[in-house]
Amino acid sequence: MKISFIVNRFPCISETFILNQIIALLDRGHDVTIFAHNTGRSSLFHPIVEQYRLLERTFYFKTPPGNYLKRLLEGFFIGVKGLLKEPASTFRALDYFRLGRHALSLRPLYLVEPFIGRGDFEAIHCHFGPNGLDGVLIKQLLKLNAKIVVTFHGFDINVLPIRYQENIYSELFKKVDAFTVNTEFLRSKALNLGCPQAKLVTIPAALDIKQFDYVEKCIPISGVVQLASVGRLTEVKGTEFAISAVAQLVNDGYKVKYNIIGDGHLRQKLQTQADSLGLLKNQSIIFHGELTADKVRSVLSKCHIYVHPSIIHEDGAEEAQGLAIQEAQALGLPVVATNTGGIPEGLIDGISGYLVPERDPESIAQKIQFLIENSELWPQIGLAGRAFVEDKYDITYYIEKIEALYRGIID
Repeated sequence: MKISFIVNRFPCISETFILNQIIALLDRGHDVTIFAHNTGRSSLFHPIVEQYRLLERTFYFKTPPGNYLKRLLEGFFIGVKGLLKEPASTFRALDYFRLGRHALSLRPLYLVEPFIGRGDFEAIHCHFGPNGLDGVLIKQLLKLNAKIVVTFHGFDINVLPIRYQENIYSELFKKVDAFTVNTEFLRSKALNLGCPQAKLVTIPAALDIKQFDYVEKCIPISGVVQLASVGRLTEVKGTEFAISAVAQLVNDGYKVKYNIIGDGHLRQKLQTQADSLGLLKNQSIIFHGELTADKVRSVLSKCHIYVHPSIIHEDGAEEAQGLAIQEAQALGLPVVATNTGGIPEGLIDGISGYLVPERDPESIAQKIQFLIENSELWPQIGLAGRAFVEDKYDITYYIEKIEALYRGIID
């Protein structure tokens, strides 16, 4: 199949689920083209991006300049190029009578520009709801026959409809051929917004289990128990509560080291919190920053317990799945995670990990303490988590479901 993707950023170090899907489709012989609104940070590209030469398959939407005169000038040259290649599509992108003020903004012209001259596709897979709106418009303006699939990931369902208006996706629900979500939690949210049940499929984000070597965990000779969290340092991740939990453990005499993997606008604030608690001075916390997927696996493989302290943010944000939880289980780590959003679906409470209330450092600390004091349970918990992930989250299962979805709407 000839498939295109519309994504926010590519390559994106924190969205391995999109990269996993693209690689799996290529491995199965599909022709994949990527359209992205922004570039990734080149210094942190996954090695697999180079291995599969994905940047040669990637085309970027130009961002319209804020200055309208500059936009008109740049738009003029984009329009001339478009008229030479696909005049009808270019005229439709500038049609004021059809698009109204949207045409005057020149955004439709900027949207079709990277698609012009690349032919049709059998499917356009848009990751995140707003990119689905772009996909629908691109299909209309270029008169494509492609079927459109939209995958919601969380923020686009939990926050954007509240921030703007509840019917933000009303046209999307009418014109898109299929929707996917990664958890039943997100499925219920999408249905409540009006997503047609017949078009909606739950397919969890997946990982390539072969890349995750299971290692049985035990208390190290040093006695220092390595904890870890992976994720962007934003409010919804709740990292501040895990830091407070680590401070409690250290004050109670437990030898722990907390590895925080990821970056974000809260990093300085979190480092200040850790420093004020004396956790940086005694090296009980390490901020690793953003790491490539292979380096994340390397750090996690040396850890003993995975902590995922997400919260429900005041703006409505909740974690929809938290793929890092499944990655940790694949490596054999017991998990301590908060009971929010779709997180409970991603582990077996009391078997492969433990759920605790959100915003509750004491509960987090108590479960970590329990695991430290009962380390003989780690192999049993680790095996259960590995089996759970192999059964539900391997990329092979995911890609078979996606291929079946594509074929179902194409045929």
